[in-house]
This record gives sequence, structure tokens and C-alpha cells, in this order.
Amino acid sequence: MKNGNAGKIISILQLFPVIIVWSIALGFTTFIIYIINLSNALEDKPSIAVGISLVAIPLLWTMASVLTYVFVGLKRGRKKG
Repeated sequence: MKNGNAGKIISILQLFPVIIVWSIALGFTTFIIYIINLSNALEDKPSIAVGISLVAIPLLWTMASVLTYVFVGLKRGRKKG
């Protein structure tokens, strides 16, 4: 393999964790919204879903944002160097 092909393969492999983390964050957010709507439809208190979402959703979104920031920073550093 030439260095150009190896660089493209490495870039694609580095993109997979970013995609996976954002998929998990978006999926969990969608699931919590669904659970809150379901508890309202069943006339139940959504206290557990709201409690979990207040902690987990910002944490997952922050982790995904940091990973994306690092990935973009590495890509910029590689192009300049």
C-alpha cells in the first residue's frame, strides 16, 4: 500500500468512533424522549426518565462533542504538517 492509501484508510477508521458515539447519543436521546412521552400518555409520572435524562443526555452529548473536536483537530493538524 502506498502512503496515500494508508492515510485514507486510517482517516476512515478514525471516523467510525465518531459515528458510533453520535449514534449512541442520538439514540439515547430519542429513547428518553419516547419514554417521557409514553409516561405522559399512560398518565404516569416521568420522574425516573427525567432524572436520567438530566444527567445522561448532557454527558453523552459532551463526550460526543469532545471526540468530534479531537477528531477535527487531528485532521487539521495533519493537513498543516
